[in-house]
Amino acid sequence: MLAFLGLVLVWAFKHSQCFTREAGIVWEEGPSHDLYRECPAVPYATYLHKTTYRPLPRKKKLPHICITTLTDEQSPSLWQRTMRCRNFDLVGHLTWPSRQAYAEKHGYSLIDYSSHIDSSRPPAWSKIKAVQSLMSQHEEPKPDNNTMTATAIAASGTIATRTTTKPCDWIFWMDADTVIMNSTIPVESFLPSDDDDDGVDRKRSSRSNSIDLIVTLDRRFTANSGAWLIRANSQWSHRFLQEWWDMRGWVRGPGLSLSGDNAAFGHLIQDKLQKRKIAKSNYKQNNSNKNDAGEKESRSDENDEQKQHIAFVPRCTFNSFGVYLQPIQARALHNSNNENDPKTTTTNELLSSQEWYQSPNFYHKGDFVAHASGIDQKEAGIRMLLKRAQ
Repeated sequence: MLAFLGLVLVWAFKHSQCFTREAGIVWEEGPSHDLYRECPAVPYATYLHKTTYRPLPRKKKLPHICITTLTDEQSPSLWQRTMRCRNFDLVGHLTWPSRQAYAEKHGYSLIDYSSHIDSSRPPAWSKIKAVQSLMSQHEEPKPDNNTMTATAIAASGTIATRTTTKPCDWIFWMDADTVIMNSTIPVESFLPSDDDDDGVDRKRSSRSNSIDLIVTLDRRFTANSGAWLIRANSQWSHRFLQEWWDMRGWVRGPGLSLSGDNAAFGHLIQDKLQKRKIAKSNYKQNNSNKNDAGEKESRSDENDEQKQHIAFVPRCTFNSFGVYLQPIQARALHNSNNENDPKTTTTNELLSSQEWYQSPNFYHKGDFVAHASGIDQKEAGIRMLLKRAQ
């Protein structure tokens, strides 16, 4: 009995931190949200040009993109909804209209998985089930008459699920607290081309053919599960998602700010990279006496573990972290643009010394997606971003 009470007290203490750590704080946007900086190119051949978004020389048609997301508003578990640390209900309603407008603009499919949450785990883990469902669902039902436009959704306060009869070639997962900031950027501009020769660089094109998962790094330099893309018709992708779901030891209990899915995602990817490194090392040792480089390369490609299934791209490609500051710090840094301030030189030095200044990891004006990561006041953070969304 005492042990049980002890566990309850520990849980209550951890849960109370959700409501006290940001108590009294009113976040403001960082100056980076007003500043431009160029996002580095991805390290592989793509379908569309990075800046003009015009098709590069190719032999195949563009793949069909499916975007999916969810919130815990429709979770069947009352316990989950009551004890959650961060409330994503309104966040989903705020970000959905811009997602739908973006999907319609570029001809993508948009699917809300909120009504199918697995209540045996924190809702964030259901992103795996959402993507698995799209990978196995070759033909979805046609939209019914209740499917609404972005304007109607915003007015009604409900989220409508858009479906499609087209199978997904690539699936783009986006957490509910990610916002599409620049709708002119198509996914194909950073999607690996499947062509054998993209007309630009054979080496980069060859690497693109084997990529099944595209990820970015988070603040701890591990893969971030807030936004990522995965190839739908790949056996490697199916195995990866199932392995991720099977990491039950990483699942955290309800009422905490972290669900464990992100940590498991990062750990699994690091494990895959380490196995690839070992496989390549073993191959070199076993073929050290071979003189035919072409034969080596050919045999190497036959080993699935040696292939470049995972690609890391700059975070600004599709997962820029928003910059939120306390008012005093925000005002001091924003004053760096005031030419009449005698302290401008000193303030500019302060601005340039910030970790997010001109960094490809944090949101700057013109980036594709901004992620309201690291703050509990999700609604406020999202509303700031939406005011800037194009």
